[in-house]
Amino acid sequence: MRRALTPLAGLLLCACAVTSALAGARQTTATPAPGGTTAACARLAALVPATLLGRPRDAPPRAGAVSWGAGRAELRCGVRESSPTIDPCLEVDGVDWVLDEHLLNAESTARLTTYGRRPATQFTYHGPREDVGGYLVSLRDAVRTAPGTGHKCLSLDEVG
Repeated sequence: MRRALTPLAGLLLCACAVTSALAGARQTTATPAPGGTTAACARLAALVPATLLGRPRDAPPRAGAVSWGAGRAELRCGVRESSPTIDPCLEVDGVDWVLDEHLLNAESTARLTTYGRRPATQFTYHGPREDVGGYLVSLRDAVRTAPGTGHKCLSLDEVG
């Protein structure tokens, strides 16, 4: 024979369900970079969109670090600047990005770092490669706030 729940037992059951739901909806954010606490990174982080290709921001930006879609996309300002490299470099709406090709091939994760901007910004995305370009276009206004250093991506023809 089943007994009816007492009001107190019902209240405790509801409280447990709410606590479990909140624990499952953990707020995540990207790990801040060493140089992420600068005023330039704060300006950049303040301009990132609340949603990125339909993915909501996980939590308010902190120290120049932002993530969307439960950490599937992350932006970190204040990372180490890229030195000249043979890694692929692409220009997207006036921003040069260096692709970490080794990571892309090994883990199916796209990680790109701005080139010729200070502070440097890194974008990491876990998912279909086709989405990366859309993400970079969506981030351009925020990333363009980092001043250019005058260094640009070069093609093999320009190098020699």
